Amino acid sequence: MNEQPASAEEPLSFEAAHSELEEIVRTLERGETSLERTLELWERGEKLYAMCTARLDAAHGRVEELTRELEAQAGEPPDSTPDPDSESAEGE
Repeated sequence: MNEQPASAEEPLSFEAAHSELEEIVRTLERGETSLERTLELWERGEKLYAMCTARLDAAHGRVEELTRELEAQAGEPPDSTPDPDSESAEGE
C-alpha cells in the first residue's frame, strides 16, 4: 500500500477506496504480515468495504430516482419498465 490514507477532512473517492481495498486483499492473501498488521489491514478493509458499499447503494438509488423522473417526464407509468428476469421466464 503505497498510498497514504486520506485524512478525516478529505474523504476518499470511490475509486481510491476500491483500489486501496484491492491492495489490502492482495496483501492479506499473501499471508506475509504479522498478526498485528493483519488485524490493522482487516479493520481498514472493513471500513473501506463499508464506504464502497454505501457509495454504490447511493448511486443505485440515484439512478432509480433519475429513471423515475425520466419516466414521469415521458408520461409513462413508473412500473412500465419490463423486468429482464421476467421476460426470460415468460418466453420459456
